[in-house]
Amino acid sequence: MNSHFEITEEVRCAHEYLSPSFGALLDHAARSPQGLRPIDYGREAEDPAVKDTYYYPIQAWPMLISHQRMSELADITVGLMRLTRDLPRRAFGRQVERLMTYYGIELDTLDPTFLEPPTGLEHCISRLDFVMTERGLQCVEMNLGGNLGGWQLRFWEPICRQNAFNRQFFETQGIEPFYRDPLRSMLEHIVHQLAQSPWGQRGEDLHLAIGFSAEDLATAQRALDSVQELYRDVLAQEPGNCGGQIWFCEYGKDLELDDEARLSLNGQRLHALVEYAPEDTRPAVYHSLKAGELLLFNGPLSNVLGGKATLALLSELTETDLLDEDEKSLIDRSVPWTRNLCVTETTFRGDSGLLPELAVRHRNDLVLKPSFGTRGEQVHVGRYLAPRRWEELVQKALGSSRWILQQHCSSVPYLYQLGEQGAGEHDVVWGLFAFGETFGGGFLRLNPKIKADNLGVINSATGASEGFIYEI
Repeated sequence: MNSHFEITEEVRCAHEYLSPSFGALLDHAARSPQGLRPIDYGREAEDPAVKDTYYYPIQAWPMLISHQRMSELADITVGLMRLTRDLPRRAFGRQVERLMTYYGIELDTLDPTFLEPPTGLEHCISRLDFVMTERGLQCVEMNLGGNLGGWQLRFWEPICRQNAFNRQFFETQGIEPFYRDPLRSMLEHIVHQLAQSPWGQRGEDLHLAIGFSAEDLATAQRALDSVQELYRDVLAQEPGNCGGQIWFCEYGKDLELDDEARLSLNGQRLHALVEYAPEDTRPAVYHSLKAGELLLFNGPLSNVLGGKATLALLSELTETDLLDEDEKSLIDRSVPWTRNLCVTETTFRGDSGLLPELAVRHRNDLVLKPSFGTRGEQVHVGRYLAPRRWEELVQKALGSSRWILQQHCSSVPYLYQLGEQGAGEHDVVWGLFAFGETFGGGFLRLNPKIKADNLGVINSATGASEGFIYEI
């Protein structure tokens, strides 16, 4: 056994739950010193378009999960998003004021058909963040929109696959790992929807644009040729052998709407648009969507439902008759207890009382999060804070209607490469993609358990590394 790390029974069980091969990877690492060194992905990247465009460290070892286990996780991911897409109808009766009040959003003058299809949610792009706990996979965050991190790893995946340590293990195990590419899955989803549209049925070329912020566009343009080639390949595989192009643009710039509500970019008709920029949907884009002249991914509703309050709503709905028993079971199994922070009576783990009082009594088991926060910012994990500090944060958050309390989810330990030469136990967050009814693969964010300054928050922006998921 290599002296750089110890394989505990808990670690081995966590690995083998995903696949026997992931368990065997531990022993392979113990026998192979070369596997204890990181991979310099930046140096080994051959494509100059992406060589220096990603700033997060990437793990040397991939996660290996059986097709059966991945299918189970896919069903959870797609099932939760199916429920989420239906919330405007089921929970709010498509009444805009009720929805906005629940989410703590001030009402502006809104189109009365705001919640009527098409909204952009019908086939939306999403990534759900999970923690694998002792009780199974738990969804701790929902992200809706075109600007979801994780898909960029595709450009570095061949380096991981071809690494000598990993390649030798695959050969020894006789496995051929499958990488489910989220970017390809997203484009396949979009093209499939376009092919079923009136434009696709008429045999028109199908044109897609991705709208970036001005800041992100320059970096994105470096990968345009690669993405264009991928888009054409996806088009060619769709029945009917469709044609078309993909453009990267600064969102809102050079978009024009004609008298028939058709949207164009620099004079070229667009059939679909992905809103990558974290900005409000442009009026021309919204008008084209509502007129049925554009497929929009995802539209203005994603900014609302993508907040953490949606997990609170799903959690609360299990106590109503708005869900059937299968839907309640899905939520009970895969969504931790979550509530919007306010002065109300509720029950947590059999203890009933006012929510702020329960928060204080159960500090070690709860997390305080902003409903619309990102990148792990302002997330407070009760067990890592002094009681007085926790109570202060809860009281301060009560002054806003946009905070949630969530049951803390502890990751089972996974062993991964760590430091210049070694390995150590990590907490892992799984980012799993759903594109409409299609599962789109995922990626990992990993924090060493020995890291003392993360205060229980796992996010790429706060120092976590990222990792690949291979299906076997």
